[in-house]
Amino acid sequence: MTERTVYDASGAPVVLTGPVKKGGEGEIYLTDTTDGLCAKLYYERRITSLLQAKIAAMVNNSPAKVIAVTRGAGPRGSALAWPLSLLYDSPLGSRSFVGYLMPLIDTRLYMEAHRFFDPDDRIRLFGGGFSWRYLLTAAYNFASVMADIHARGHCIGDVSSRNLLIARTAAVAIIDCDSFQVLDTVNDRIFYSHVGTGEYLPPELQGVDFGKEDADRYATDLFALGVMVFRLLMGGVHPFQASGEGVSDAHSIEQKIKNGRFAYVTSDPSVSPPKFAYEYAIIPSALQDLFSRCFVKGAAEPLGRPPAEEWKRVLLAELMEIRHCSANPNHWYAKQLSTCPWCRYGEENDPFPRWVRTPDTAGEPEESSRSLEDSGSEPVIGASAAELILPDPHITIHDVARDIVIPYSLVVENKGEMALHGTAESTVPWITVIPCDFTFEDRKVLTLEINTGDMDEKDFQKAKIQIYSNGGNAEAIVFVSLQPES
Repeated sequence: MTERTVYDASGAPVVLTGPVKKGGEGEIYLTDTTDGLCAKLYYERRITSLLQAKIAAMVNNSPAKVIAVTRGAGPRGSALAWPLSLLYDSPLGSRSFVGYLMPLIDTRLYMEAHRFFDPDDRIRLFGGGFSWRYLLTAAYNFASVMADIHARGHCIGDVSSRNLLIARTAAVAIIDCDSFQVLDTVNDRIFYSHVGTGEYLPPELQGVDFGKEDADRYATDLFALGVMVFRLLMGGVHPFQASGEGVSDAHSIEQKIKNGRFAYVTSDPSVSPPKFAYEYAIIPSALQDLFSRCFVKGAAEPLGRPPAEEWKRVLLAELMEIRHCSANPNHWYAKQLSTCPWCRYGEENDPFPRWVRTPDTAGEPEESSRSLEDSGSEPVIGASAAELILPDPHITIHDVARDIVIPYSLVVENKGEMALHGTAESTVPWITVIPCDFTFEDRKVLTLEINTGDMDEKDFQKAKIQIYSNGGNAEAIVFVSLQPES
């Protein structure tokens, strides 16, 4: 490997070592920085003024989830290999664009998505340790990253199981971000994506030549998100894999997508899911509804496909209620099921066997009877933690009659994305909190039943409502003034 010096936008030198990877457009280099960055330098024949303008637009409008990930720190969360600064061949003045700095996505930690949703690959890597709970978490994290990208006006465009990477903690990373559809907020223009992977393209874009045609990719992203979530949860099976006379003339996934027949929701007896697919009943009903809207309604109305934010919300809700099998620590399943679906496969065909493979210090896997959770690799959910908020922590009620019971509404809010679990109690016997235990996502109204007949003789009473939760603790102060005794 050789050293090379380039310069960032401010003219500061960046020493590169490499290349460590070569591709069709350029090469990846390590940097001398300590903040987990690497550089992509384009081949000279690939550099154009349009490419430079696109990378500049990306630097100026980056999603929130641009997180550097280093091997020493481990996969701390979801990440994007997003341009952070343009690189030049000289510090200032007349200089030429050569590439950009971006977060380092360590491929020793993150692997291509197909190695997780394919049961054989997954078992070779992890045994049964990367459970359905981890797969559901990875699906949530991908939806969360896509929602973040869409919030900035961008689209991934070319979703595939090779540019979506997953870590053993279920954190996700997306590479090849310079192929995205990018919104230039400074000059009010769009840089379209000119690549696509057939298995993740919707019916309306099958066969399109993206090298010659500019196509908006927002609805494509929504279709591809549905496909990826389906494959993660259904053992790698593509949602348009099907069997039967009704699809006998469609020999490829792309042809079946174009035909638009989703075998899991159809009244056509000539089309059915492949025999090797999991039973569709393992999918929670809320997710089944999203798949129907994505693959059935979406065939006629592409923008009717569920947005990434909705996938994110529904997946997180399912994660919060997932069930754990008592017979096998690696069996997790949807709340709506009365029994574990994985136990029916038996030990020989179990997609999540009891044994686990975990990397040792030398990087080689070793067999263990512990779950991944036991080995310190709890799934990383890319959602903000629950945060308890009391909008009105001071309650004053005037001129209340004695010997009556009055209700008062106490509003509790959650500013995080994770569900908030808590309990509330009164410090005095004359207030009862209903309910005293609660779980909610956004907002909850607690009822305070105030019984003035249980108060002492004082005309002015004070109490505290103490709330304890996974999103922090809070205290509401209640002041009550009573009517004078006649």
